[in-house]
Amino acid sequence: YDDSHFTVTVNVAVTIQFYGWLFGLGNKVKILSPQSAVDGMKSHLLSIAGSYGIETYPLSSLLNVYDSIIFFDLETTGYDPANDQITEFACVKVTASGKETVHDTFVKLPDGVSIPRQLIEKTGITDEMCETGITRQELYNLFVGLLGEKTLLVAHNAQFDLSFMLNLAAEFNGSYPGTDYLDTLTVFRDRKMAPHKLSDAIEYYDVDGKNSHRAIDDAKALMEVTKAMCAEKDDLLSYINLFGYKAKYGIKGDPLPGITYLPQPEEENHMLLPRIRDLDAAYRAGNTITE
Repeated sequence: YDDSHFTVTVNVAVTIQFYGWLFGLGNKVKILSPQSAVDGMKSHLLSIAGSYGIETYPLSSLLNVYDSIIFFDLETTGYDPANDQITEFACVKVTASGKETVHDTFVKLPDGVSIPRQLIEKTGITDEMCETGITRQELYNLFVGLLGEKTLLVAHNAQFDLSFMLNLAAEFNGSYPGTDYLDTLTVFRDRKMAPHKLSDAIEYYDVDGKNSHRAIDDAKALMEVTKAMCAEKDDLLSYINLFGYKAKYGIKGDPLPGITYLPQPEEENHMLLPRIRDLDAAYRAGNTITE
């Protein structure tokens, strides 16, 4: 490591007691890996700081892991990522320094494609507004340009928005390297009973924002909801790349690469996280996992 430090690899049970023991050693010891243990220690330290009134940025636990977070939302011509089109893309990007930048753009439609009347009435977006927008290639380039070395993409019902964005990448033989995903819908279902729309989350957490069915308003509101979720219970790192779904409907659309899917019962006190921990323990013990 260097002349005054050394590294050691040990098998330990990663528990609150383990973090407490490390805390007692102060800055004389540091967890290097696995990343889940590093993230757990960071979360534990932030929790302790909060209990003593030491203010931290609401997204600190996430930004200790990611160099940036992108809260994004789309408006589209329909609900099928394979056949419908993106009409508006909007996002708020937050960096580790806390700097927030906003992007909002309409997207040109292919020749012969029009926005259905019911969606014009819902969003206020018209074909003429899309004509002023950027091309799909430009949208892909814009999105890739926003990504850092390690970026967290956040959406409410992320299965929907990510399906459209991954189809966009595939159209140009591209990808979104270094990205992980957080679905606030999955988190919200674990926190309270239905309903679970973004508008319900805005009301539940009493945050600034509105759900106007415009991507820019929804992206800004989504960021505030996520901040409130962090303040309520700082466990969002446990939901990374974990999407819940209603068992009676199944996964909507094709499963996305790198995502763990679990049915999310609507009964109270049947959260995903305890089940994830049980499944992880069973996996580590070499047991067969079934759902």
